[in-house]
Amino acid sequence: MRTFVASLVITTALIAAPGAISQTPNQDWDTRFETVLQIEGATEDKATRLKALVVKAKTVQNELAANYFYALTALELGRPGEAAYHLEAALKLHDDNNALDIETRDLIVTWLIKAYQQVGRESDMLALIDENVSRKDGLLSDLWVASEDGITHRMTGLYCPNSLDGIFRDKAMNFSAVGIDMGCNYKAITEHRNDITVYLTKTNQSPTDAHDSAVEAVIGNWGERAIVYRSKPAPFTGPRGLPVLDTLFRGQSGLSTQAFTANIDGWTLKARITWGPELGENFGMRQGQKLFSSLADNVQDRLANCKTVNPSGSQTVDGGPGAMAVLLVMSADKSLRQVPARPAQECIAAAANTGQWFVARHSGKASRLYTVAGEGVSSEVFVVNTAKSGAGLVEAKYALIDVDAADDGFTLIALYENLPSADDVLTNYNAFRNGTGHIIGSVSMNDKGETTVNINPEAMK
Repeated sequence: MRTFVASLVITTALIAAPGAISQTPNQDWDTRFETVLQIEGATEDKATRLKALVVKAKTVQNELAANYFYALTALELGRPGEAAYHLEAALKLHDDNNALDIETRDLIVTWLIKAYQQVGRESDMLALIDENVSRKDGLLSDLWVASEDGITHRMTGLYCPNSLDGIFRDKAMNFSAVGIDMGCNYKAITEHRNDITVYLTKTNQSPTDAHDSAVEAVIGNWGERAIVYRSKPAPFTGPRGLPVLDTLFRGQSGLSTQAFTANIDGWTLKARITWGPELGENFGMRQGQKLFSSLADNVQDRLANCKTVNPSGSQTVDGGPGAMAVLLVMSADKSLRQVPARPAQECIAAAANTGQWFVARHSGKASRLYTVAGEGVSSEVFVVNTAKSGAGLVEAKYALIDVDAADDGFTLIALYENLPSADDVLTNYNAFRNGTGHIIGSVSMNDKGETTVNINPEAMK
């Protein structure tokens, strides 16, 4: 067990930069703690000193760190029950004081899972896995929809269940704020290496070039000498005859990793399986076939549907009596500016060049027709049909609205004669955020419930 290495990793997170857990340090305690961490390996002397530091800790930060490192030492000394107790204490301290520090929480949870496993507390282990992944899923609502059994990427339909063939999802990954590069990672809770990572990336590359890009990323860690074969057609296909390419690496220790890719309507679906020799030479191939059989189907369906839901464009209505009327009617009737539920299924229709926010298109049956979301978009921004709500006039049937739930106010950004294209919506939102365009107006409400309507004179010309 690499306890000493893990200690070095977490020291930065818990000691050097505690973030929200910031209190006046106990200098004597800190000095003693740093001295104990210099003791290599797990010894009874180290355990005794760390346990004393748990009792003498005077800050949340110190108490969390002492519990964590004592638990790692106890685990390596063969006392998993004691380790579990102190890791539970560390986890509670973390959640009560710094709940949004997901990286540190993951480190604590990883070792608590190992302690539960060694002590035979399987039900506690499974409950902790579910709780931890659910907590992280709750932070992904812009790009993923969480359910009881897993998460689904809103724009592509990629479904990542909580477990795959007995191994558990430990995280979802977003490499792009606009939803065009993401993945899920799975790890087995056993002594045998068994990791799976699934990626889906928007691309304009050919299937061969996309596979080569995926392989080059692996070569950076494994080296070309570890390649057994490269860019071969896999002996299986995905749903509907989807071609899959395959590259296999094998290290000197017998550890193997295998990368599979397939292109689906301008996206590359990649699965990488890494496993130890105990699981057999062909383990990766069997897992790859299972993955593409189960994961590609949803993606194919969603991306095919997305081809049919993007309208061609619309005429923006800048102002005049129609724009003013819509603003006044919406300010008078709160029901007309209720935020419609964001559908779980959507399509990426446009994205800002800055890579910060994106416009997602919903089906024509949804009350919300577009959503603007992404990095830096903290309010609800969407397009609705104002004519259906009773606020629209003949020349202004659709509205781009920014609703601030905190003060029950909203900004009417733009109005349209017909359902706008995603590019129309993005252009208007970019201008709104960058201050290069004018809005129709806004409505705000103060603590006394009094409403203020602000009409932009420039929009009325």
